[in-house]
Amino acid sequence: MPESVIEFLLNNDLDCFIQYGGVKDANMVYATGFRPPDPVFYLIFIDTDVLLVPQMEYHRALKESRVREVYSYEDLGWRELYKKEKNMDKAMAKAITNFLQSYGATSLGIPGNFPSGYGFVFEEYFDVKIVSNPFAHMRAVKTEYEIASIVESSHVAVDAITMVVEYLSNHVRELKKGKLTSEKLRNMVEVELFNQGYVAENTIVSSGVSTGNPHEVGNGKIEWNSHIILDIFPRSKRTGYCSDVTRTIFLGEVSDQITEMFDVVREAYVTAEKMVKEGIGVREIYNAVCDVFEERGYDTLRKESKKGFIHSTGHGVGLEVHELPSVADNDYILKAGNVITIEPGLYYPEIGGVRLENLVVVKKNGCQVLTRYPQEVWIRHE
Repeated sequence: MPESVIEFLLNNDLDCFIQYGGVKDANMVYATGFRPPDPVFYLIFIDTDVLLVPQMEYHRALKESRVREVYSYEDLGWRELYKKEKNMDKAMAKAITNFLQSYGATSLGIPGNFPSGYGFVFEEYFDVKIVSNPFAHMRAVKTEYEIASIVESSHVAVDAITMVVEYLSNHVRELKKGKLTSEKLRNMVEVELFNQGYVAENTIVSSGVSTGNPHEVGNGKIEWNSHIILDIFPRSKRTGYCSDVTRTIFLGEVSDQITEMFDVVREAYVTAEKMVKEGIGVREIYNAVCDVFEERGYDTLRKESKKGFIHSTGHGVGLEVHELPSVADNDYILKAGNVITIEPGLYYPEIGGVRLENLVVVKKNGCQVLTRYPQEVWIRHE
């Protein structure tokens, strides 16, 4: 059990921290190494940690998790309590309460996403505090294994972009006739990634004016003499680690407004990438990007605008595609081992939007780009 977790308990005056989650909960997977299909309970004390699971998961948890103690709900007497309570959740809450009390716990920390029903019961017996999940902060700095896993996902993501660009280049006639759709390209990407052992959902293939909405997934036909925002963020089925990369793809002749926006976005990207290194504050990077946009006459969220540059400069990527740290207006100082996106963009609902995104590893004196691909992509006439 990491020393930082013990420090977390001591600093918050907690006897125990408890979280509840399954395979889709990155903090649970990270903390325990176990991937249960349904949520289970993970308890951390000063001198031990405990995994509480259904009987059917007990032997697998013993084998696969790195937790010191594993007990089944049957071990906690849950079934007898259920016969008495006639309510599964009440019986489970009482069983865990008895278990916590047997370990001498009087103060309990729970994360913000902990089920409120259990939390209300625990408040009757313990001093309960809602605290930030310590594992969410630990995950911000990656190990060598995690970085290697993200590199693998990044290679696959870049290959998917290459596939789309080659496909578009070979199907210009269909593009001009309006026979290619966002749905077709998205399905092509997601099926290919699945066949390679990766899950990609809601891949963004927006086009034209709809690109003015940053997370518009895209639908309908793709117009020639327009542009596409292609945002791919696959997760490995084997390791669970993600990547994230975006390119704006220009089709034929594009308006001067869009190309000028892209030129400024690329300038903002270059500015940010040059700044990334251990020890720099993310606020400095965010403000530098805002400076580029504002000096060129574009709107920013920093100026409380609802269009223009309206999101952070980037975010962490790991077991989740969006995780800490947020490269925005906050106090976080980058550390070697952070894996973050750099993704400036401009969005105007009446015109459209552009975005350029790469994934980088923070180093002592700079950063390593994991998603290398040409920043400017054009599909010309056949």
